[in-house]
Amino acid sequence: MVRHTRGWEDRAWWWAVREVLRYEWLLLQSHRKQAIAGVGLLFLPALYALSYLLSMWDTASHTRALPAGLVNLDTGASYRDRDLNLGADVLATIEAHGMFAYVRFDDAAEARRLVQLGELAFVLEVPALPPGQWPEPPASRPDRYPQSCPLGFAPHRRRTQPVDWGPA
Repeated sequence: MVRHTRGWEDRAWWWAVREVLRYEWLLLQSHRKQAIAGVGLLFLPALYALSYLLSMWDTASHTRALPAGLVNLDTGASYRDRDLNLGADVLATIEAHGMFAYVRFDDAAEARRLVQLGELAFVLEVPALPPGQWPEPPASRPDRYPQSCPLGFAPHRRRTQPVDWGPA
């Protein structure tokens, strides 16, 4: 078996790379400003990668730490010998999903004050509607209400950004 060896040709490119690096090192030692600029250029891709990764951060996964107020002004009603409190049911369903750090309030003014102070991100209010303002069920399905009850929503003005969805 014949073994092919090139001898000095195998080491020639290593020698050339070593010489280029030596000359670069001597150049950077004599020109300090270029050395500082070179080090700065090394960090630019890292800064770009950091800004890119932070822009892709999933904010929806961190909403459980966002404080939100819940106010139930619904006093409930009696219907066919049953006591109903739809406001309590709605807020219990919202809390069960656990999307935010919910705090219950009895006073809507106090909750709105905390929103203005920045301690809460927003307040969701279930209003107390007099019986005459509730939507009437349709005659064909008296157990279903197609209309919705108006819920009050008070966001913090500085924390929320308007979203532009483009032309409608």
